[in-house]
Amino acid sequence: PAAAKEAGARLADPSAAISVLWLRRSLTFTVCLMENLMAAGDDAYGADASIASEGGGESMTALLSKDTVLDALNDAYESLRPYHGWLAQKSFGLFVGAAPRYDDVLAMVGPGLGDADRNAVVRADMGVYTETGRALIAALEDLYCELGLEDIRKV
Repeated sequence: PAAAKEAGARLADPSAAISVLWLRRSLTFTVCLMENLMAAGDDAYGADASIASEGGGESMTALLSKDTVLDALNDAYESLRPYHGWLAQKSFGLFVGAAPRYDDVLAMVGPGLGDADRNAVVRADMGVYTETGRALIAALEDLYCELGLEDIRKV
């Protein structure tokens, strides 16, 4: 994408091209966030974060605090920061301050699952999402680079 960034495309806004560009950036943010949360779980429990589901020790959600979610969000935001002006950056800061705790996030994305299964099921789904998302992001980056469509203006 470096060659496309040097070209400095200026896409029409609104347009399908700018919509797909921001869709890719949003997907990158979401994939980074999920990878960060999964890595935090790995750090808390080692490579097998499913131990919390097996009734061993402290629950995963107890170890992954709100600060963990904040750190994961802030780290993932680095993928968007270059494209955000001052106002968008400050707005994100407000959004991060209202972030829920990790167990609340799990309850939202895994409703109807018992506490023992929720973490394992959600982590498995996040793994599939991040793997598939990374492939899609790479394909879109290659396409935009090839076509010279990388618009790096800030919003």
